[in-house]
Amino acid sequence: MIPGPERAPQVALAFVKTARDVYGRDMDFSLDSLGLVEEILDDLAQGEGGGSGFRLLLQAASCYVGEVIIRAGAGGWVAGARGEPLILREGGLSAVPYNKVMKRLEGGPEEALRPYALIFIERAEQERAQAAALAAAQSRGLMARLRKWVRA
Repeated sequence: MIPGPERAPQVALAFVKTARDVYGRDMDFSLDSLGLVEEILDDLAQGEGGGSGFRLLLQAASCYVGEVIIRAGAGGWVAGARGEPLILREGGLSAVPYNKVMKRLEGGPEEALRPYALIFIERAEQERAQAAALAAAQSRGLMARLRKWVRA
């Protein structure tokens, strides 16, 4: 079952507990901890995989990846289409951490999670800067029109 946006933080915390209790990895929601997620995915890739527990662990890992990005200051969760994974969104920018987790599981180290997170964070910062510049420009234009109107 795919969690809703409001449940993603709790699912990420469940992943932290599983990472500690089952895999012996201490997760702290830092960008560096994404390497530990990759280690767990590598362990999973060596195993048999499949089944509902496996899918739940991948969902939880994707929620953890998304929460790392959110806690770094970028994006927020939105629901995907019915039956689709959660989406991270910042303005017009979106990403699907579940898809990246699956790519990392299947593709190995070439599909690293940290660069994925850093790119989203950087693009989100650019998105916010553009939105702020547009708002400032619109505000200046509005103020200029108001000044003309007051003088008339």
